[in-house]
Amino acid sequence: MMSIKKEEFNEKIFTRINDLINEYELIKEGEKIAIALSGGKDSVLTLHALKNYQDICGFDFELVAISVDEGIEGYRQHGIDAAVNNAKLLDIPLIQKSFKDEEGFALDDIYSYFKSACIPCGVFRRNILNKTAYEIGADKIATGHNLDDEIQSFLMSFSRGDTVKFSKFGPELDQIHEKLVPRI
Repeated sequence: MMSIKKEEFNEKIFTRINDLINEYELIKEGEKIAIALSGGKDSVLTLHALKNYQDICGFDFELVAISVDEGIEGYRQHGIDAAVNNAKLLDIPLIQKSFKDEEGFALDDIYSYFKSACIPCGVFRRNILNKTAYEIGADKIATGHNLDDEIQSFLMSFSRGDTVKFSKFGPELDQIHEKLVPRI
């Protein structure tokens, strides 16, 4: 069995991502891209991939990472540490926000009022990410959503008969309001 080396694996992934960024013109010269950085594997890969793209693309654009601490005791610290360490490693500025500071409560304080903790978490996290990206003048927010995430969202919308949400699928979302930063 032949194994692939780490460098070769990274090169293949970065090349694929770079090709997609170029094909869909997801990043343009002079833009400020905010990276939603949870510290999980998908967002950390996004951080590294966009730094790689910035280094080789041949034009200037700015990267800044935004991390949101939802306030989940005993769970979130590992991701926060990973976000801090990776942003520092790549010399990308990191803005740290929290539910407690921005909304006045932690997820631990409110999750029991909902059928699922995912409901309030997603709403408040996206609001904080968007508000922060808007305040710093970001042109786009890069998320670490992968094809599995897209398929799951599509199937959930399909099962609910919510065909309006189908327009949200794709590599880039259009800006629908001046205070809503488009996502890539």
